[in-house]
Parts: sequence; C-alpha cells; structure tokens
Amino acid sequence: MLYDRRRAAVRTRISPDALLTAALNSSGMTQGGGFPPAMSWALLVILILSGLAALIAMTRAGIRAFWAAPDRAVPRVRIVEIMPVAALLVLCSIQTIQAGAVMRFMHAAARSLHTPRDYVSDVLRPAEQKARRADGT
Repeated sequence: MLYDRRRAAVRTRISPDALLTAALNSSGMTQGGGFPPAMSWALLVILILSGLAALIAMTRAGIRAFWAAPDRAVPRVRIVEIMPVAALLVLCSIQTIQAGAVMRFMHAAARSLHTPRDYVSDVLRPAEQKARRADGT
C-alpha cells in the first residue's frame, strides 16, 4: 500500500483533539477506566498552565538572548506594571466561568445584526420627529 501524505497529515491534526475529547467526555468512558470528570478537568487546567509557563519561559529566554544587553541587570517588575495583566487574566477567567451570560449577549448582538429593523426604526424615529416638528404636525 502506498503512503498517503494527506491521510497522515489528517491523522496528525486530529490526534490532539481526539485525546482531549476523550479526556473530557465522561459519558464515553467505562465505569472502571479513565479519569473521573474532575480529574479530566484538572488535567486540562494543568495542560493549559504548563503551556502558558513554557510560553513565558521561552519568551523570557528569547528576550535575554536576543535583545537584552549581557552586562545589564534584569529589571524588576513593579506591582503597578503587573496589575493590569493580572486584572485581564482574572476577567478572562470570569468570562470563561460565566460563559452563559457572555454567550447570551453575543447571541443578542448577532440577532440584532441579522434583523436591523429595530435599530433602523430607532435611528429614523428622531429624524421623523424633527421633520414633523418642522412641518407643524
């Protein structure tokens, strides 16, 4: 059988998704095997945090190797500089936990974009009122 490069690429791309789906899909697992749902979520959190830690470490190493002067001391990050980043991370976490409210807002925004009748009538209404006032009716 000939080696099909396209099939191999598809299998390689699907593999991480399939592993995460299997880890988080508790209904497809047997009673005795696999992680319980809490452990699978903990595994996902550990996976994301380790990726973030690796990204930060590699970025810092790259900055030190390519941009920093070797004779300078590494400057300390002040609390004023790190607080906006921490606040954004907290807000992203809250949005992740409270995703229902965010999704309701996004669906309402999408509905209003697809049916602009209410928006158009609200925008045109003040113009019509001005025209009526000018006509005296």
